[in-house]
Amino acid sequence: MTKLRIHRCGTRSHLRHGISLLEVAISSLLVGVTLVASLQTVGAVYRTQRLNASRLTGSSLAMELMTEILAMPYEDPDINSLTLGRESGESAVNRLDFDDVDDYKNLNSLGVKSKDGTAIADLTAWRRQVDVNWFDPLTGLNAILDSKLKKIVVTVTSPVGDVTTLTAYRSKWGMLEQTPVVDTTAVTWIGATLQVGVGNPSTYIGTQITNLASDAP
Repeated sequence: MTKLRIHRCGTRSHLRHGISLLEVAISSLLVGVTLVASLQTVGAVYRTQRLNASRLTGSSLAMELMTEILAMPYEDPDINSLTLGRESGESAVNRLDFDDVDDYKNLNSLGVKSKDGTAIADLTAWRRQVDVNWFDPLTGLNAILDSKLKKIVVTVTSPVGDVTTLTAYRSKWGMLEQTPVVDTTAVTWIGATLQVGVGNPSTYIGTQITNLASDAP
Protein backbone atom coordinates (compact mmCIF):
# COMPACT_ATOMS: atom_id res chain seq x y z
CA MET A 1 0.00 0.00 0.00
CA THR A 2 1.28 3.35 -0.97
CA LYS A 3 0.93 6.19 1.50
CA LEU A 4 0.62 9.74 0.28
CA ARG A 5 1.88 12.55 2.34
CA ILE A 6 0.24 15.89 1.75
CA HIS A 7 2.24 18.98 2.57
CA ARG A 8 0.25 22.18 3.05
CA CYS A 9 1.98 25.35 2.06
CA GLY A 10 0.84 28.66 3.50
CA THR A 11 2.04 32.10 4.39
CA ARG A 12 2.45 33.36 7.90
CA SER A 13 1.01 36.80 8.55
CA HIS A 14 3.37 39.27 10.18
CA LEU A 15 1.81 41.85 12.55
CA ARG A 16 3.28 45.37 12.50
CA HIS A 17 4.20 46.84 15.83
CA GLY A 18 5.21 50.39 14.71
CA ILE A 19 4.96 53.04 12.00
CA SER A 20 7.23 53.76 9.13
CA LEU A 21 9.57 56.72 8.80
CA LEU A 22 7.42 58.10 5.99
CA GLU A 23 4.35 58.11 8.21
CA VAL A 24 6.31 59.91 10.93
CA ALA A 25 7.42 62.57 8.46
CA ILE A 26 3.90 63.16 7.13
CA SER A 27 2.41 63.33 10.63
CA SER A 28 5.07 65.79 11.76
CA LEU A 29 4.40 67.96 8.72
CA LEU A 30 0.65 68.05 9.38
CA VAL A 31 1.14 68.89 13.06
CA GLY A 32 3.63 71.61 12.18
CA VAL A 33 1.32 73.24 9.63
CA THR A 34 -1.58 73.19 12.10
CA LEU A 35 0.57 74.64 14.88
CA VAL A 36 1.90 77.45 12.69
CA ALA A 37 -1.62 78.37 11.54
CA SER A 38 -2.85 78.40 15.14
CA LEU A 39 0.03 80.59 16.32
CA GLN A 40 -0.55 83.03 13.46
CA THR A 41 -4.24 83.29 14.36
CA VAL A 42 -3.51 83.86 18.04
CA GLY A 43 -0.84 86.42 17.17
CA ALA A 44 -3.19 88.33 14.88
CA VAL A 45 -5.89 88.44 17.57
CA TYR A 46 -3.39 89.68 20.16
CA ARG A 47 -2.03 92.38 17.84
CA THR A 48 -5.57 93.56 17.06
CA GLN A 49 -6.48 93.75 20.75
CA ARG A 50 -3.29 95.63 21.58
CA LEU A 51 -3.79 98.07 18.72
CA ASN A 52 -7.42 98.74 19.69
CA ALA A 53 -6.45 99.32 23.33
CA SER A 54 -3.62 101.61 22.26
CA ARG A 55 -5.90 103.62 19.97
CA LEU A 56 -8.54 103.98 22.68
CA THR A 57 -6.02 105.21 25.24
CA GLY A 58 -4.38 107.53 22.71
CA SER A 59 -7.71 109.07 21.72
CA SER A 60 -8.73 109.57 25.34
CA LEU A 61 -5.44 111.24 26.24
CA ALA A 62 -5.64 113.52 23.21
CA MET A 63 -9.25 114.51 23.94
CA GLU A 64 -8.47 115.20 27.59
CA LEU A 65 -5.64 117.59 26.78
CA MET A 66 -7.55 119.21 23.91
CA THR A 67 -10.53 119.88 26.18
CA GLU A 68 -8.21 121.50 28.70
CA ILE A 69 -6.74 123.73 25.99
CA LEU A 70 -10.09 124.77 24.50
CA ALA A 71 -11.32 125.81 27.93
CA MET A 72 -8.60 128.49 28.07
CA PRO A 73 -9.02 132.08 26.79
CA TYR A 74 -8.05 132.77 23.20
CA GLU A 75 -5.29 135.17 24.26
CA ASP A 76 -3.52 136.22 27.45
CA PRO A 77 -5.94 138.27 29.57
CA ASP A 78 -3.13 140.37 31.03
CA ILE A 79 -0.55 140.79 28.26
CA ASN A 80 -1.17 141.83 24.67
CA SER A 81 1.44 139.62 23.01
CA LEU A 82 2.21 139.68 19.29
CA THR A 83 3.76 136.21 19.34
CA LEU A 84 2.58 132.72 20.19
CA GLY A 85 3.87 130.80 23.17
CA ARG A 86 4.32 131.14 26.90
CA GLU A 87 4.92 134.54 28.42
CA SER A 88 7.69 135.33 30.87
CA GLY A 89 7.26 133.62 34.23
CA GLU A 90 5.06 130.79 32.93
CA SER A 91 6.44 127.31 33.64
CA ALA A 92 6.91 124.85 30.81
CA VAL A 93 6.06 121.85 33.03
CA ASN A 94 3.31 123.18 35.30
CA ARG A 95 0.23 123.81 33.21
CA LEU A 96 -1.41 125.64 36.12
CA ASP A 97 0.63 128.65 34.96
CA PHE A 98 -1.00 128.59 31.51
CA ASP A 99 -3.68 131.25 31.04
CA ASP A 100 -4.40 131.15 27.30
CA VAL A 101 -4.54 128.74 24.38
CA ASP A 102 -1.14 129.40 22.84
CA ASP A 103 0.70 128.83 26.13
CA TYR A 104 0.44 125.16 25.14
CA LYS A 105 2.46 125.73 21.97
CA ASN A 106 5.50 123.40 21.79
CA LEU A 107 4.38 121.46 24.85
CA ASN A 108 6.29 118.16 24.77
CA SER A 109 5.61 115.92 27.74
CA LEU A 110 7.04 112.41 28.11
CA GLY A 111 4.71 110.70 30.52
CA VAL A 112 1.11 111.79 31.05
CA LYS A 113 0.86 114.40 33.78
CA SER A 114 -2.03 116.21 35.41
CA LYS A 115 -2.31 119.97 35.08
CA ASP A 116 -0.15 120.56 38.17
CA GLY A 117 2.62 118.31 36.82
CA THR A 118 1.82 115.16 38.80
CA ALA A 119 2.70 112.02 36.83
CA ILE A 120 -0.11 109.52 36.22
CA ALA A 121 0.83 105.92 37.00
CA ASP A 122 1.03 103.38 34.13
CA LEU A 123 1.19 106.19 31.55
CA THR A 124 4.79 107.30 32.04
CA ALA A 125 5.89 105.95 28.64
CA TRP A 126 3.28 107.90 26.66
CA ARG A 127 4.19 111.21 25.03
CA ARG A 128 1.88 114.20 24.40
CA GLN A 129 2.84 117.11 22.14
CA VAL A 130 0.96 120.28 21.23
CA ASP A 131 1.35 122.76 18.39
CA VAL A 132 -0.63 126.01 18.16
CA ASN A 133 -0.61 128.37 15.18
CA TRP A 134 -2.71 131.17 13.74
CA PHE A 135 -4.79 129.78 10.90
CA ASP A 136 -6.16 131.36 7.73
CA PRO A 137 -9.49 129.68 6.81
CA LEU A 138 -9.38 131.15 3.30
CA THR A 139 -6.09 129.53 2.33
CA GLY A 140 -6.20 126.55 4.69
CA LEU A 141 -2.66 127.37 5.80
CA ASN A 142 -1.04 128.66 8.94
CA ALA A 143 -0.97 132.46 9.15
CA ILE A 144 1.95 134.69 10.09
CA LEU A 145 -0.17 137.28 11.90
CA ASP A 146 -3.14 136.94 14.23
CA SER A 147 -6.12 135.82 12.11
CA LYS A 148 -8.44 135.61 15.15
CA LEU A 149 -8.43 131.83 14.65
CA LYS A 150 -5.95 129.36 16.11
CA LYS A 151 -5.29 125.82 14.95
CA ILE A 152 -4.46 123.41 17.77
CA VAL A 153 -2.90 120.00 17.08
CA VAL A 154 -2.45 117.46 19.88
CA THR A 155 -0.28 114.43 19.10
CA VAL A 156 -0.15 111.39 21.38
CA THR A 157 2.47 108.67 20.91
CA SER A 158 2.15 105.28 22.61
CA PRO A 159 5.10 103.35 24.08
CA VAL A 160 5.26 101.22 20.91
CA GLY A 161 5.03 104.16 18.51
CA ASP A 162 1.31 104.27 17.66
CA VAL A 163 0.40 107.91 16.92
CA THR A 164 -2.96 109.61 17.54
CA THR A 165 -3.51 113.15 16.24
CA LEU A 166 -6.40 115.44 17.21
CA THR A 167 -6.99 118.84 15.59
CA ALA A 168 -9.28 121.65 16.77
CA TYR A 169 -9.81 125.33 16.00
CA ARG A 170 -10.27 128.10 18.55
CA SER A 171 -11.89 131.37 17.56
CA LYS A 172 -11.36 134.64 19.36
CA TRP A 173 -15.14 135.05 19.51
CA GLY A 174 -15.91 131.56 20.77
CA MET A 175 -18.61 130.74 23.29
CA LEU A 176 -16.15 130.69 26.18
CA GLU A 177 -15.07 134.25 25.38
CA GLN A 178 -18.54 135.60 26.18
CA THR A 179 -19.07 137.06 29.63
CA PRO A 180 -21.61 134.92 31.54
CA VAL A 181 -24.62 136.57 33.16
CA VAL A 182 -23.82 134.86 36.47
CA ASP A 183 -20.81 132.98 37.78
CA THR A 184 -20.99 129.39 36.55
CA THR A 185 -18.81 126.32 36.34
CA ALA A 186 -18.86 124.55 32.97
CA VAL A 187 -18.15 120.83 33.03
CA THR A 188 -16.54 119.92 29.71
CA TRP A 189 -14.72 116.66 30.43
CA ILE A 190 -15.06 113.57 32.59
CA GLY A 191 -12.59 110.69 32.72
CA ALA A 192 -11.74 107.54 34.64
CA THR A 193 -8.89 105.07 35.08
CA LEU A 194 -9.77 101.35 34.95
CA GLN A 195 -7.46 98.62 36.27
CA VAL A 196 -8.37 94.92 36.40
CA GLY A 197 -6.35 93.05 39.03
CA VAL A 198 -3.18 94.04 40.83
CA GLY A 199 -0.16 94.75 38.68
CA ASN A 200 -2.07 94.91 35.39
CA PRO A 201 -1.83 98.04 33.21
CA SER A 202 -4.52 100.68 33.60
CA THR A 203 -6.79 101.91 30.82
CA TYR A 204 -7.37 105.66 30.82
CA ILE A 205 -10.66 106.68 29.23
CA GLY A 206 -12.86 109.74 29.16
CA THR A 207 -15.27 111.80 27.12
CA GLN A 208 -16.06 115.40 26.37
CA ILE A 209 -19.28 116.84 27.79
CA THR A 210 -20.68 119.67 25.71
CA ASN A 211 -24.05 120.45 27.25
CA LEU A 212 -23.61 120.13 31.01
CA ALA A 213 -23.17 123.15 33.28
CA SER A 214 -23.91 123.75 36.93
CA ASP A 215 -23.82 126.74 39.21
CA ALA A 216 -20.56 127.14 41.08
CA PRO A 217 -20.82 126.47 44.81
